[in-house]
Amino acid sequence: MITGHRRQRATAKECKYFPEECWELIFNRLLLHLSVIHHGTLSKLIHRFPHLNSIDISNFDGDLELILFDIAKYVPNLVRLDLSKHSFLPIEGLKELGRKLKGLKCRNLTSIRDSCLYVIAESFQFLEELDIRYPRNPSFLNRHELFVTDSGIEVLSVNLSKINVSGNSGISDRSVVALYRNCLNLQCIRAEDTLKGIFSIERACAALSSISVSNIPNIGCFKDTGSF
Repeated sequence: MITGHRRQRATAKECKYFPEECWELIFNRLLLHLSVIHHGTLSKLIHRFPHLNSIDISNFDGDLELILFDIAKYVPNLVRLDLSKHSFLPIEGLKELGRKLKGLKCRNLTSIRDSCLYVIAESFQFLEELDIRYPRNPSFLNRHELFVTDSGIEVLSVNLSKINVSGNSGISDRSVVALYRNCLNLQCIRAEDTLKGIFSIERACAALSSISVSNIPNIGCFKDTGSF
């Protein structure tokens, strides 16, 4: 009769020699999200874990264009990408990612402008969530040339369900009206600390469940009802 202690030792011994191929199969099923700091890390992991669908490169310190080309080539199931805190959007790399992307975070970029949103709109027609909150655009830049404006917001995916445009001082109520009219699946919108009052919306999107427009001057018809 094998005692509990001996059984545990036997099990541990068996696990010690568990084939590497079996461990790889297990992790392929479990590992869906990856945060990358160095390019070498990604090169090894994307081959080992082909089922990745979410990658965070907000702390990546290498060539953004190059890493996006690698992601496009070796991570076919990618649906969420975090590019926050970088100095720019890697436009050419984004174009290579394909149309499967559903969630894109671009928070606290040093520079983001309408031309970036044009590329996002054209490249990711099925995008459902977009976060471009609080860009770090230098105050001396010409807002109409180098900031996100209403023109950029108006072209975004009609499939958007969540968007955060907080801190983009170049947009106005015109952007929010466009989102309401174009994005029938819109559920949550955050537009805090924008330059102009957002108060001219006459119709509410049927799917909308959350609006956050705090800290905006001259606003009288909305309250902060949630966040994402």
